[in-house]
Amino acid sequence: MSRIITLVERTTPILEAAEAEYEKVNKDNKLRLVFHQAGRGLALVKKTLELVKSHLQNRDLGGGLEDAKNSIKACTRKATSAEWMFRQVALAPENSRFGDYNKLLAQEGKQYMVEVLVQGMMKDVCELVKQSGIEERMQDEVEDLRDAINDFGDMVPSAPTEEKGDNFNNFGEGDQFNAAGFAEQNNNTGSGNLFRGGVFNREVNFGGQAPEQKPKGNPKKSD
Repeated sequence: MSRIITLVERTTPILEAAEAEYEKVNKDNKLRLVFHQAGRGLALVKKTLELVKSHLQNRDLGGGLEDAKNSIKACTRKATSAEWMFRQVALAPENSRFGDYNKLLAQEGKQYMVEVLVQGMMKDVCELVKQSGIEERMQDEVEDLRDAINDFGDMVPSAPTEEKGDNFNNFGEGDQFNAAGFAEQNNNTGSGNLFRGGVFNREVNFGGQAPEQKPKGNPKKSD
């Protein structure tokens, strides 16, 4: 039992650090509602863990608590990832936080969406309560966690997802430019050339006729 308490004590400071990072961006309306819901949900996870600790102290439940240990370890890992994600968003310039968050998810994977991490922690804590044999004492707290988990399901994800595919329609006149998911696009709506950059192994000309290539090797002299 002392091992579980130690793991809980290790997790709560990480949650506090994640809360502190979220507080730096809690008024940023460019971040989606569910992002803020996840940030506020950190306090509920921490509060419930502290109550778990108080119920487990000086209580001998014997062995067979490996599942409980695994649950709190999983919660700790998610808390660490959440703290890192909130910190990266807080470090980004205010006018590019949402875009930088999207790019970060494109690199790390959608499992690092903050709402996915916080929901996961809430589920881990529910399992921890059950596996520690204190579910009857914490019925209200577990119900609060489950309600919070359900609330996430009704919200738009904190970043675009591509699970359902991308469909584009243009029913009017004019140009249409589409970039799926996290893609970045560069559009030229004028009459000039557009050059985004690239790697070339030979001479490149823009806006003019390519020069005549010289033959390779050493041609024989004509008689």
